[in-house]
Amino acid sequence: MASTTETTTESVNTLPSSSSCCTTLRPYDLSRETYRQIKRSPISWLLGLFTCLLTVITASTMQSLLGASPAVFLRQAESGNGQVDVVLSSDGTSLNFTAITSNVKANGETKILAHMSARSIIDNKCKVYTVPLDRTVSDKRFFISNTKFIAMDTVRDQAAGIGRNWTLPPLEFGETWVTQRLANALDLKMGDTIDVEFFIYNLLSRYITLNDQLTDFFTLKSGTRNVTAQCRKLDKATGAAPRSNDPSLVGSVASKCVPGSRTTLFCGPVSDGSRCGMKDRATVRLKIAAVINDWGGRLPGNIGNSEEDNNGGSNSGGGLGGESMLAIEISHLMELTLSSMPIEVNTFFESIVTGRSSSEIDRKESLKALSYDSVTHILVNLPANERNNVLLQNDYSSIQDGMVDYSGRVLSSIGAIWLRVENPILVYLRRQRFTTLYLGMVMDILIAILLGLSSVLIYSLMMINVQGRQFELAVRRMLGATKIQVIALLGVQSMSFAVPSVIIGLPTAHLLTMYLFTQFNEIAGVTIQGGLTATGANYGIVLGLFIPILGAIGPIQNALGVELREALDITRSKTKVIEYDIESEQDRSRISSDILAVGGSLSIFGFLVYYLLPLALLSLDLRLFFLLFVCLLLGMLVGLVLLASNLQGMVEYVIGQVFLFWARPVLKKLALKNLIAHRKRNWKTSIMYSLSLAFIIFIAVASQMELQTFKYDKLRDAGT
Repeated sequence: MASTTETTTESVNTLPSSSSCCTTLRPYDLSRETYRQIKRSPISWLLGLFTCLLTVITASTMQSLLGASPAVFLRQAESGNGQVDVVLSSDGTSLNFTAITSNVKANGETKILAHMSARSIIDNKCKVYTVPLDRTVSDKRFFISNTKFIAMDTVRDQAAGIGRNWTLPPLEFGETWVTQRLANALDLKMGDTIDVEFFIYNLLSRYITLNDQLTDFFTLKSGTRNVTAQCRKLDKATGAAPRSNDPSLVGSVASKCVPGSRTTLFCGPVSDGSRCGMKDRATVRLKIAAVINDWGGRLPGNIGNSEEDNNGGSNSGGGLGGESMLAIEISHLMELTLSSMPIEVNTFFESIVTGRSSSEIDRKESLKALSYDSVTHILVNLPANERNNVLLQNDYSSIQDGMVDYSGRVLSSIGAIWLRVENPILVYLRRQRFTTLYLGMVMDILIAILLGLSSVLIYSLMMINVQGRQFELAVRRMLGATKIQVIALLGVQSMSFAVPSVIIGLPTAHLLTMYLFTQFNEIAGVTIQGGLTATGANYGIVLGLFIPILGAIGPIQNALGVELREALDITRSKTKVIEYDIESEQDRSRISSDILAVGGSLSIFGFLVYYLLPLALLSLDLRLFFLLFVCLLLGMLVGLVLLASNLQGMVEYVIGQVFLFWARPVLKKLALKNLIAHRKRNWKTSIMYSLSLAFIIFIAVASQMELQTFKYDKLRDAGT
């Protein structure tokens, strides 16, 4: 009896003051009562706070990362393929960029014209020779073949948004950029001079025909028919094919006019070897303005990269990273080419140049215009705002529709639908079109598991608190507290987990997102600015506030469902070992909630499998397909958790028999009976453990699959 009196006194002492038991509960009273419960069980409050905090941080961070995935994939595509949206070319023929821009301007497509640039691949297999600094010391020369020689337009590239990270100014006449690989191969550095031997027929074929003849100029000694001719030769045959210093030949090379040869120019009708013409290759001397290791998006990121070059590869292999390359400004192309031609060859162009201008200054501008009359590729980018709207989308089909529409507009404005259209960025995004959906599916599953786990934990903590306060709550109800006030009291207590978790979680998620973006930049070389997105923040707020509300429903029902007499009786244990449930015939005639739940679940499952799944496959709706996959996976997870919980009694019995083999039968039976008595409470613990294990296993499997997929993509790109 003494113990009963002490318990009653202790319970009464924990009751709130009379002001908080009145029929009106002010916000201050609710906050004070919540603070009192936190002080009473700080460990439980910290556990619930950590659970909500983990959910808020995880949900906000993953949603922000998923929202940034289109930008990540776009940066990866630009890093590997260059910042070029549309590439136009023609198989085997060159394009007149001047005429094309005139057509675009005439059609009123000023935005397309402003984002259009030209590029020309002069020779894919040119030869590059070193030039000795001092011939009196050494006249040895080294060379490398199979080098790519291209012409670019820096001003137009920058205006079109091609190479946004490029910082070097345009090249002057006679200057070139070389890749790091080429510099390593020939031990070159900025300021060195090189000779470049390249194929010129494609450049000159627009103006020179096979009927043009200058055989007397290239032939040193006139011969008779069917007599082998003697061609002009280099003034000094030292080293590996040195550039000619003959002011007549300049950079050209004489070659015999042999029958069937189409590689010797200016032979005219002579084809018997008795005369000489000009070989279809020329040599120009260039000064290295810079050694380029990063093209800043103007070219694919691995071209000439020194790190890949050190891993092996030859001039002609190894993918983009295995190329040696040099570049000049496209505006200097024709002037540079003609500077390597004899004066007699230049006269063939005088009429063309004179037709455009007469002064020497205008002549250079005319040669510049001639450089654009024969290009191999035309590059077009989307305008900045339109580019973000088209390419920064999660749905690949929408990106494809936007790019196809823009490419069609470009072809329509040019008026040449026969051109070959390539979309290098779109090709990469096509390979990644399932990644965003997969990441979204993983995020949905993780959030669902976290939501269930957190809700069960909050439910357990609140239920323990309510069961410990049954006497207090009964006194409040006896003194006039309404159901609404009890709901408000417990609701504010449950929100004590949510509000701090949101306040602390969002800044933490922002810093974590920024850190992950930084790490991704170091790993993949893709720079993503920013941190937590608005969508991620809203997602975290909604989940952070929803979890305590969901977890408080059961405890509130328990608090309001206990009768006052039973709640005020503190002498009797609240653990119910035996329960009686009496059903009448009227109760049996009612709709069973269990049967309704099972029947509804099976009906929904059948609808998903037999209607929505074929619909998703036939219509190629990948979003719907992955949504069904998530629902089926979550259903399987819930089913396995329920199956494991129903096997709880058998597992408890087996464990008791195994680990209590040493105990007396009466103690073993007592322990098993206690497990039976507390099975209802232990059932919630088993669910939490099951969900926790499912969360850990799913995270491990999903991360391993993603890493293996990323590794496979890298090996495939490397040709392994």
